[in-house]
Amino acid sequence: MLTGPYYFRLGMTYFYVGETAAAVQNAQRAIAAAQQGHDATTIGQAYYLLAMERYGQDLAQGIAYARQAATVLDSPEAWHWRGL
Repeated sequence: MLTGPYYFRLGMTYFYVGETAAAVQNAQRAIAAAQQGHDATTIGQAYYLLAMERYGQDLAQGIAYARQAATVLDSPEAWHWRGL
């Protein structure tokens, strides 16, 4: 399923142009779509996007999202994206 990765990339694009509300909305969409497709990589990447967005406004929440991203991206379910 490509819906999750699509929303993640769209969210990253919005983040880079400074539209953080749209970035967050698309990160959340990416997580929801990726959960349906059991796509751990996209879930981790979307949490990373949420972490980046939160760091400047709520450091504790940013760290929490970053920890979620690290946990998911370091899990065996997401190892395929690293070529393992």
